[in-house]
Amino acid sequence: LDHRLRVVQRGVAQREALAEATPTMWPTDGWLSAAYGYRSDPFTGEREFHPAVDISTRRGQPVYATALGRVSAASRSGNYGNLIEIDHGFGLNTRYGHLAQFAVDPGDTVGRGDLIGYAGATGRATGYHVHYEVWANGRTINPLRLLPESRPASAN
Repeated sequence: LDHRLRVVQRGVAQREALAEATPTMWPTDGWLSAAYGYRSDPFTGEREFHPAVDISTRRGQPVYATALGRVSAASRSGNYGNLIEIDHGFGLNTRYGHLAQFAVDPGDTVGRGDLIGYAGATGRATGYHVHYEVWANGRTINPLRLLPESRPASAN
């Protein structure tokens, strides 16, 4: 019986850890301005795959970690501009691009809802927004699959 209880406890702990590591909240307030999938590139007009959702908002709007994890990068990264990457374990990673500034450093541990940065328009951006990607086992997935149905509130 003791062995069975330990097995059950480990299983429950594992499920709780996965739940904490799963990105399940919007990273900022704003409105969805670009969806995941194929679209017309806003600079070239050519068809391209957009591996994220873009949430338009005002410059300086707070950006929050969407799940428990460790900041693996917080630096300038080409077209992403100022980019934060968070490793959530379980093969899950999130990226937050075009930030105006950072509120975390690589190696920091963050919880769901912790402030990580501020929205901007750095890199290849047409306006103030957060480019939000979710990766599972090395492949992007549509963040809307994990987010609550209600969209972030309008940034007034």
